[in-house]
Amino acid sequence: MSEMKPCPFCGGTKICTEKGINLNYCDNCSAESNVEHWNTRPIEDELRARIAELEAEIDQLTVHGDIERQDDKWIPVSERLPEDLQSIIVFTKDRKTYIIRFLELYGREGFGSLSDIVTHWMPLPEPPIVYGKVCEE
Repeated sequence: MSEMKPCPFCGGTKICTEKGINLNYCDNCSAESNVEHWNTRPIEDELRARIAELEAEIDQLTVHGDIERQDDKWIPVSERLPEDLQSIIVFTKDRKTYIIRFLELYGREGFGSLSDIVTHWMPLPEPPIVYGKVCEE
């Protein structure tokens, strides 16, 4: 007979067989089933198969190419500053985000001194296109 699966109730691995009465039981919690049905767990098998499918789907959705778009990443202030008059999102040490227009509000030197507060920035994403036109406010 093939190797016994662990107990479906307690996870115990010491599964005993009473051959005279065709019964398997868990030595830990005493759960029992006939020998033919002990390893049969259709719901568990279906769930494991579905989990594997979803994990594969997640892997496909999260795969990035070798080259990531720069504007999809937070850029540390210590690495570089934005271009003049560039609209950006900033991330602060207190975990807040703000949309600003660089230089217009802070200036290059002022933004540098804000590195005590602002830790990262990124360009604003492209606005959505609705009914064939770019949304504007």
